[in-house]
Amino acid sequence: MDAHLRERIGQFLANPADKWWELDAGTKPIDLVTDLAPLLDAAVRFLQAHADDAQLIELWESGQSPGLTDFQRQRFLRELKAA
Repeated sequence: MDAHLRERIGQFLANPADKWWELDAGTKPIDLVTDLAPLLDAAVRFLQAHADDAQLIELWESGQSPGLTDFQRQRFLRELKAA
């Protein structure tokens, strides 16, 4: 909840949307793996692309702030640049 960079997993779908998976006794694990593996791969690449301070500064200076309000983005940007 206190992360400075976050994105909902559904944003990594081909057509980004909030996605919920319904599980029941008939759910096959392989079906979940097939759905989730590419999303998790995209999520890891997203995190890696913003792993260091310079990358995070570049993202925030672009006006983007996944998971943050614009106020938080501006505040964190000022703090990170001052560090």
